[in-house]
This record gives sequence, C-alpha cells and structure tokens, in this order.
Amino acid sequence: MNKYVAYKDLEFQCPHEDTIAALLALVRKWVVSPQGRCSKVSTRSVHVFWSMQEFWSTDSHRERLTYPTADVGIKQFQEVIATLKKAGHQVYVSVYAGIPHIKENPCDDRQLRDFEESVLSCVSSGGSDALVDKGLGFWTEHNKLWAEDDWFAITTLDKEQALSRVLDRYIMRQKTMLSLTVHLDCFAEFENAIILRSVGLNLLITQWPDDGDAAPEQDQGGDEREEEESVEEDTCKKIGDELYKDTTVEKLAASYEVEGQGQQRFWIKQRPEYCCYASFKQATGPRVLCRQPAHCLFCSAKHFEEKDRQDGLIPRHTVAAVSLLSKKYSWSELPTNKIFDFIYELDQRLIGNADLKKELSYYGAIRCTPEEVRKALDEGTLLGYYVEVTHNKTGVAFCRMSMDPTNQVYAGWLVSIAGRARDNLWSSKREKLGDMVETALGLLKLIDENVRSLGKLVGDLNSMSNRI
Repeated sequence: MNKYVAYKDLEFQCPHEDTIAALLALVRKWVVSPQGRCSKVSTRSVHVFWSMQEFWSTDSHRERLTYPTADVGIKQFQEVIATLKKAGHQVYVSVYAGIPHIKENPCDDRQLRDFEESVLSCVSSGGSDALVDKGLGFWTEHNKLWAEDDWFAITTLDKEQALSRVLDRYIMRQKTMLSLTVHLDCFAEFENAIILRSVGLNLLITQWPDDGDAAPEQDQGGDEREEEESVEEDTCKKIGDELYKDTTVEKLAASYEVEGQGQQRFWIKQRPEYCCYASFKQATGPRVLCRQPAHCLFCSAKHFEEKDRQDGLIPRHTVAAVSLLSKKYSWSELPTNKIFDFIYELDQRLIGNADLKKELSYYGAIRCTPEEVRKALDEGTLLGYYVEVTHNKTGVAFCRMSMDPTNQVYAGWLVSIAGRARDNLWSSKREKLGDMVETALGLLKLIDENVRSLGKLVGDLNSMSNRI
C-alpha cells in the first residue's frame, strides 16, 4: 500500500497464519516494540481486518463451518482489543461476517445460525474500547478482486492497486468514526469545559429547521461551481398548457382518478420452478437453502429480510410510530375521494416528522405482476427488485415482488394527477415529490398488513391501493 498511498506513519503487521490465536500472539509482541508503543503526544489508530477463514474447516474430506467459541475464539478476540487499547491505541476491527456466503452452498442452517450468533458476540465485544463492524462493505469489495477459485488472493498489479484504494477509503472512514466516538470519560471532560457548556446553553434556544431541511452550510471556500450546477433548483415550476396535446390539465388529472383494478396483491404461491426444495415445509433431510437470491424467490425474500434488519428497518416499529403519532394528534380518516388529496394530506400531517416520513417511503413500491416476476426469474435479476415472503396457516409460503420506478417517474405522475392543485406542492425536486408518493404507498402497505392498528386511517384501503 505504501507504493500507492502516502501516509505519514503507516505500518503493516501480518500474523504467520490466518487464525485469531496467531493474531493475538502478534499483537502481544508488537505492543512491546518501539513501533507498537503509543506516544503520549499523539494517538495512533490500529485497523484490524479479520478474514475469519479459519472457521471453514475440513473434517473427513467434508468442509464445514465452525465458529469462534466463547471460551477460545471470542475470548482471544477480546484480548486482542484489550491489549491494543491498553497500549493507548484507537482500535477499529472489521470482521468478515459474510464469509459463510462466499460458497454457493455453504452450510446447513444450524451451522450458519451458530456462526452468526458468534459474530454478534464479537461485534459487541468492542464496547466503549473499540469499534467493531461486520465488514460487509470492505470485504465485499475485497472479494471482487480475488483470483478465480483462490480465496483472498490478489494476483495482478491492477487489482493490487485497486485494493490499496479500497483500503485507503475504508481506513479514512474508520478514522473518522473513531474520532467521533464518545467515550465514557467524555462526560467528565464536558463538565470541565466551561466555555463549551456556555455556548451549548446559548444554542438551546435556536430553532431546528422545519421538515428536516438541512441548514445552509457556511462557505468553506474553493471551487464548487461543478457541484452548484448539479443541484436541483427547488422552486415551483409550472407546465405550459401547450404541452397537453388533445387534452387539458383537468382531464389528464381526472383520467388517473377513474376507478379500476389497478394493483392487486399479487402473492405468488411457492412452486419448485422458482423456490428451492429446502424452502418447502414438506422437505425432508438436511434443509439447506440454495442461497441464490437472484434466481430463487424464497431465498431472495430471506436476503431482503436480512438486509432490512441490518438497515434497522423493522415494520412493527414503524407501525407503532405511526399509531402513536395519529393518536397524539387525533388524526381523522384520510381523504380518499381523490388520490392527490390523499397523498397531499398525508404529507401535511407528517410535517415535523421527517424521519418517520422517510422511513415510510422505504416501504413504498409498485407490486409486480406474475409476468414481470417470471421475466425477472428468467433473467436472474431478482436482486434488482424487492421480494417478500409470508406463510398461510398451513405453512405454505407465498412470495411477492415489487419494484421502484425511480423518483422521476413518481414525481411526473404526481404532478400530472395534481392538475390545477400543482401550486400546493411548491417544489420541483424529484426526490421530494417522489418521496411523497412512496410515503403514501408505504403507509397503505403497512395498513394492509396491520389493519387493527392503522385501519381507521383509510376507509377503503383496497380501493386506494388499487387506484394508485
């Protein structure tokens, strides 16, 4: 990396083998060396990238996935962190939590569950002493540079240079996170910072911007012409009447309001053609999912469930937040005579709750027809959509695929359906207008799945969902 990136004080250490025991031995040796002792004047950061490849073991000519145990692996990992912190270093560890998935058919569900539970214990081992993440970003990019059929091998100069850039990018991000970490002694330091406390108290009376809009940043100097040119102007732009060929603004808006079938629920019952054998309740023997989310509807749904968990997207929490907000402000039933009135009224009621509005928009999407699902299966493009799964009372799985047509499509549709009420939107930003539509779709989806908690907000839920 020294060949490609200039650091003032950069040092690399590699254990003699890829095991946590070898790493611990190296750390113990390094912290007593002149390079490993931390200066009292400046603190160094130590960035550990743990591949965890030692946990793919071969037993009787059969590979199996093991995991760091509490008595050995996790204990050694904790000692690595404690030793580095005791020497005065900032510590950031990136473990390869995704290593079970680099094989097409990695392991059975029991082994995977044990490994993931162990990884969670490792991630929580940092506490206030160190930052530990699952390494999904770094190790995914690292994986793309490997030689074919040779794990972790970087065999060309081009890939070596690319890896140096990946390392540089993630080390800089990690250093930023370390510098922003609030440690246990921060409160005591804050109590002694008289001037800082005084400034903080004066800022308490400053009002937050409405609707989560960012406050204008101070000019930091430099040439920002290119960025300024790409910023979308947020003004209310009108559409000239001459663009409505053979129709009018009112007729176009009214055409979208016609009652019709629109979106159906489109749940597709699992079948062997597009769901792997292990996904069926009747499957016998070792139930190992195919883990091909681009080709299997069931595995694709499980992939997106895991992604939502990692992103902190939990539907029941969002439902609870909407329910509490509606009770706090005594929401009446949302208007459903016109689609635009429904979307606009919901947006108005969510003013001052920008986080909840954005959270609802994540659930908003257009349901795909069975024909579109079959096309995605044939082309192996399921990961370009969103797939979810549910089960009936007998345990049979049903999958549904949805798609995001982009903010530009949503925004154009909303402006068209607004008609003469276009001036009420007072924005031309595609992101803002698109989020309004996605928020409405997201709320309808959650109401459909939680009628008892939110059903009172929309009188005829199926009609409104179908019309949109």
